[in-house]
Amino acid sequence: MRTVTILTHSYLNGYSEGEAYSKPFGGGLERYIFDLCGVIQARGWRAVVYQLSYFRSFETTYNGVTVRGFAYELHDIAGAFERMAAEAEGLIIYGSCLWHPIRYVPGSIGICHGVSWDWHDMSEVVKADVAVMIQRAVSGLERIVTVDSHFQTYCRSCCSYDDAERLVLLPNAVDTAWFTPGGDPEDGWEDGWEDDVPADLEKEREDEAEKAVRLGIVTEADRDPASEDHRDGDGDRDGDEGGDGEIALEVADPNGSGTAAASEVKSEDRSEDAAPSTNEPIKAAIHLFLQPEPVSRGLRLLYPRRLSYERGIVPMMLIADRLLAEMPKLTVEFAGELVEGTPVALAFYTWLRSHPYRDRIVHHTYAFTSVRDAYRAADVAVIPTVYSEGTSLSCLEAMSCGVAIVATNVGGLNDLITDDFNGRLVSPTEQALYNAVRELLMDEERRQRYGADARRTAFAFDIDRWQQRWGALLEEQFKRRDSGY
Repeated sequence: MRTVTILTHSYLNGYSEGEAYSKPFGGGLERYIFDLCGVIQARGWRAVVYQLSYFRSFETTYNGVTVRGFAYELHDIAGAFERMAAEAEGLIIYGSCLWHPIRYVPGSIGICHGVSWDWHDMSEVVKADVAVMIQRAVSGLERIVTVDSHFQTYCRSCCSYDDAERLVLLPNAVDTAWFTPGGDPEDGWEDGWEDDVPADLEKEREDEAEKAVRLGIVTEADRDPASEDHRDGDGDRDGDEGGDGEIALEVADPNGSGTAAASEVKSEDRSEDAAPSTNEPIKAAIHLFLQPEPVSRGLRLLYPRRLSYERGIVPMMLIADRLLAEMPKLTVEFAGELVEGTPVALAFYTWLRSHPYRDRIVHHTYAFTSVRDAYRAADVAVIPTVYSEGTSLSCLEAMSCGVAIVATNVGGLNDLITDDFNGRLVSPTEQALYNAVRELLMDEERRQRYGADARRTAFAFDIDRWQQRWGALLEEQFKRRDSGY
């Protein structure tokens, strides 16, 4: 049986779950590897993932794929990749970190997920060092798959290589049959949201509620469904038809006295169509830190990204401050993972805990198969990347769901959004983002037009084409290896 081993710095979540490694981290790289393993398995081959481990070495199986973690020192990422390659079987794919001084195994494939050194005020010394590393990758790898034209242009401009086909432009993709526009939640697309909740999910919901309380984002209002304080005269929760076994949380008062709007913990939607075509669905809960009561006829602004600096969390928080103050019926959702204990996480939790409008701020993390619910509920999605961006999966998913988008003109976003056709494309600054988002929130006709054109654009990036092209590329590479080319 043919084997393909993917080497990467990240796949199963070792950032927030300690040593559990029970599911992929919720980022674009991890989603990409998940889908690529599906392509490999669909051909009857064996997929293996070797990743760096921030705690200890491990070996496990996830979704039929053997995953091994290699402990490493932060200053020796290149050496860690070389150790992984020494133990790898079959065809090797270097799935990340091409800007490190790695000695590549001949006949291997590399993947560039976007130019990570395109920050405008990054030092000349750093950029010069990166140029040396990229030349090493272009010279040492037989093929490099680039997800956007940004990296392709960089290599053609700054690197020398003898084969014009060494770089393969293969943009990221979206399952347009799964990520589809939906109606308003009040029109019924969320019917069955809480049906068939697994027993282990109930425990996970409890854990997430406790986490929110521990971080001080919310205070515990009631863990006992029978509590008299949260029931009305006929035995139900105030304002709730059912609520069996759910956890009621109340928002902490800004002055530390009393509580504000109540919120409910919900599970992921399991009542709709089949899961995405690329692989088995990931069985993970939606983790809810703060869920406000619905605002009648309100607007919803979505940030569907990892909460990290390069992904634009800082300008997003700044424009949220201004927009929430101006628009009393606006809700802002942050739908993405963050790495616990980091400066970004501490800053975000402090901001959220002390925010005067935090009853209209939501933070969710979604499973790969349930994140479409966030897009379907949104009026506008913001992709405010500051640097280091490919053809963003979040952007593609929002486009496929027919959501109006405001994106920055960074990296591969320029390959997806044409300004004033299928969204807005602006400079990566707070003011430019604020102006574009505010204008779009106030213009329903334009939102609908952008959303419709975004949906049509997404079909050019359908995942069926991506799977076929990756399959053909792997077949060709195996033939080249077998023939001793």
